[in-house]
Amino acid sequence: MDVERTIEFILEHEARIDARLEMVIAHGDQLDARVDQLGARVDQLGARLDQLGALVKENSAQIRKLTAAQAKTDYKLKIVGTMVGAGMKRLQKMDRTINRLEHNIERLVAGMMRQPPNGRRR
Repeated sequence: MDVERTIEFILEHEARIDARLEMVIAHGDQLDARVDQLGARVDQLGARLDQLGALVKENSAQIRKLTAAQAKTDYKLKIVGTMVGAGMKRLQKMDRTINRLEHNIERLVAGMMRQPPNGRRR
């Protein structure tokens, strides 16, 4: 009877092991499916990263062009600023000259309007 009980125990133990093995295999299949999904997701992310890399390169090229254009514009603005400054100095000088002329004309007119002393005319 001990042999029968041992055989029965072994058979029951094998049945439990088979059941566990099937569970492990089923879980492994689920894990394989999940790994496949993750692999597809990684491929999608890789493609997106490639697209982003291309956009970064394109934007970098555009930024370099804009930087060069801005440097040219800055140079031209500096020249214009210098010209405007020189023009302002000339206008200020002309304004001083006009003010002096107006003052001299006013003095001349005032002198012409004055009568000579003692009622004599010139």
